[in-house]
Amino acid sequence: MSNVVVSGAEDLTVVGVLGLAAAAPLAAAGLAAVLLLAGAVVGILATRAVLRLRRGGPPSGRG
Repeated sequence: MSNVVVSGAEDLTVVGVLGLAAAAPLAAAGLAAVLLLAGAVVGILATRAVLRLRRGGPPSGRG
């Protein structure tokens, strides 16, 4: 069920950004850049968490 929700959210995001691109191209470019950066940060944090778990370290916290 969560895949359906994520897929729907992606579709809505794409439609929203396309609509914004038609109305305000610079704003759409800025929003796309922010979303790309946020995705990269989430990917990096997820990768670090997985690697930490595979090493047997604590699942949360810094270090």
